[in-house]
Amino acid sequence: MRVLTVLVVASFALGVVTAADGRGATDNSFTGGYGPVWSPDGTQIAYIGPYPDELSHPIKPGFDRVLVVNADGSGALVSIPTAPRCQDPTGRPACQPPLDEVRWAAGGRFVYDDSNFTLFTSTGHAAKRLALIGSVGGDAFSLSPDGRTVAVTAPCGCNVQQGTDVQFVPAAGGVARVLPHPKGTLDNKPSFSPDGTKVVFSRVFLNMKPTNKKRYVPYGNEFIEVAGVHGGAARSLGVSGYAPVVSPDGRWVAFDGRAGLEVVAAGGGHPRTLLPLRCCNVVPIFSWSPDSQRLAYVSGRHAGTVDLSSTTTVFQLRGLEPDSHPPQWSPDGATIAFSADRNGDGEFSLGVYLIAADGSKLHRVA
Repeated sequence: MRVLTVLVVASFALGVVTAADGRGATDNSFTGGYGPVWSPDGTQIAYIGPYPDELSHPIKPGFDRVLVVNADGSGALVSIPTAPRCQDPTGRPACQPPLDEVRWAAGGRFVYDDSNFTLFTSTGHAAKRLALIGSVGGDAFSLSPDGRTVAVTAPCGCNVQQGTDVQFVPAAGGVARVLPHPKGTLDNKPSFSPDGTKVVFSRVFLNMKPTNKKRYVPYGNEFIEVAGVHGGAARSLGVSGYAPVVSPDGRWVAFDGRAGLEVVAAGGGHPRTLLPLRCCNVVPIFSWSPDSQRLAYVSGRHAGTVDLSSTTTVFQLRGLEPDSHPPQWSPDGATIAFSADRNGDGEFSLGVYLIAADGSKLHRVA
């Protein structure tokens, strides 16, 4: 299959990426991939996948590209330049680490991370390293609402997986700022408030006990905290949990709690369980709807939506098994993008799918 030579033309306000050849050829080969995210204007979807010519790689295709497709299925597949890759003797890419997740940033940029715990920024012409990060997986980093700042969990250089602290890095590159934290704590999984002035995050209070002479593991409680991006002491919301996300209207914080998917008022208080663990056996991975009334979730083989009164719509996925990347709402709240493999066949059957928020119109786009 022909490899497209592309020039990326993008705007954070418009969120549009186009191919330089301008012919708009529709690519229906479905290269597969994961981690879809919508452009700010809702017309395109970026995701991680192999480029079509790499499907015939003699070793295996690599999920090492940021790819962009039109949400309506029209136009050509666009590949965004990523970090330099080493090559095998045939000249094919051989050792680029797989990418994990991507986000649309300001100024025509994409921010993405790879399995070597490295965060990159990419324009239409080049990619450069932004920072090392302390975790990978769904929501390993968060972008500010204006797309100009990235909040990450910084690595601690030790055997504690969560990392040491929350840092802020300009999406275009620059010096990182550290969110201060008390001695004996670990901060991780930051997420911006809708106005970009605060972050919510998980703070682990450690009681370090040696398990052997070289390795320590945390024993203690993990609480949801909120702090100003530009300074000030953190404040606890008084709930225990992990991976908090503020609702778009700023009124609620959803998080992985002890009982399942929980929600608490942004000012703190008593949490409510929206999806109990007994519902799905796995803590759901989730995202807020634009109107802050519902959350889309995936959990094991299940996917659907749940509202603030715990009313749930379970999607009928026709043999699809969602992967571990959070589902993503379109800006108008009408459609949800997610990645899944067919019948549990693994990474090489992964594809990007769209489904209406009411569970209808399921179809594949990449």
